[in-house]
Order: sequence, then structure tokens, then C-alpha cells
Amino acid sequence: MQIRKVSVGRLETICYILGLNNEALIIDPGDEPKKISRFINAVGLRPIAILLTHGHWDHFGAAENLKKIYSIDLYVHPEDRKSVEEPSSCAFKDYPWLEVFAAKPTKELEEGIMKIGSFNFEVIHTPGHTKGSCCFYFEKEKVIFTGDTLFKSGIGRTDLSCSEPDKMHLSLKKLSRLPDDVVVYPGHGPETTIGTEKSFNVFLDF
Repeated sequence: MQIRKVSVGRLETICYILGLNNEALIIDPGDEPKKISRFINAVGLRPIAILLTHGHWDHFGAAENLKKIYSIDLYVHPEDRKSVEEPSSCAFKDYPWLEVFAAKPTKELEEGIMKIGSFNFEVIHTPGHTKGSCCFYFEKEKVIFTGDTLFKSGIGRTDLSCSEPDKMHLSLKKLSRLPDDVVVYPGHGPETTIGTEKSFNVFLDF
């Protein structure tokens, strides 16, 4: 599986393009749909689905456009569906301009093993940053996409209106049980590993 990154939007969200057998999964297309589609077309992949780690506008700003361009499904956890359909409803009520990023999910993520086309992975529900935050774990490839749940030396905010701070601890415990050599691809910033975060991230000091 090939993993490609495209940095998009004012918050420099990392949109991941996963390639396998000429198919592509798009994870967190936060903005700049033309930039993302040009990249996908340049590498010759055929998108088959869009996955959202959570329902914050900087992670799905290009989703509706890409969904229509490629006629593919958009997946999000049901707890975050409303914030994707009504972006200013989650933590950003004073910014009605966010509605231009609104998207309509067509499928819901459920915790457990999932198969889309050539891709096999596990959806891990990790509430905390948002109620519907999810991570996507590819066991065979030893990689996980954590959105804003886990960063290198940090974690996502839990003081927003759609956060669940009391559940973040349990979500991080779930992730800490993964093998140490699993590579973590977060929604912002550099990659890390589960082992590194267990050793140096104070939020994983259980």
C-alpha cells in the first residue's frame, strides 16, 4: 500500500491518499479539492471512497466536491454526522462562513473490521477530540491514521463544544495497546510510532 500526503488549507491539514491495486482511499480531504484531485489524477489512481477521522471542517472541507467529482461514498461516524452537514454547529458557532464546507455523508463508520475495495482495515472509535472521532488501523501494513486524536508528543483538544474529554483517556489506552512499531500518521504534523508516544508522550503515561 502506498501512502501519499497532501497538505491542504489554512490549518495545513494532511490529506492522505492511500493507493492499492490502482484504487485510492482519501482520508481527511480538508480543503483545496482541485489540488487533491490533480494529485490523484497525476499518480493515476481511481478513488473509491472518502474516510473522515472526525467532523471538523478542516478535515472535510473538500469532501463534498471530491465526492461528486469521483462519484464515491463519504464515510463518517454517526456521532459526527451533524457537524459535517452543519460545520458551524461544532465548536465554531460564531463562524457561519464555515457552511461553505458542508458535506453530506453517504455511509457511516462502525467500529470493527472494514473492507472497501482492495483495502482491509480496522475502524477504532476514539471519542475525545470529538464524539465521533475514529482512527483507521491497517494491521498488515502496521500503520494507523489518527486524525486529531493522537499527534507526535501531543493529543487533540478536548475543550471544544463537541468534545468528550472524559473519554479521551480510554481512547488513548486503546491506541497504546497496538504494537510499538505501528507508524502513526496524524492529521497535522510529523509521523511518529506508538512505541515512541508511549515512551515520550505524557498523555500516554498510563
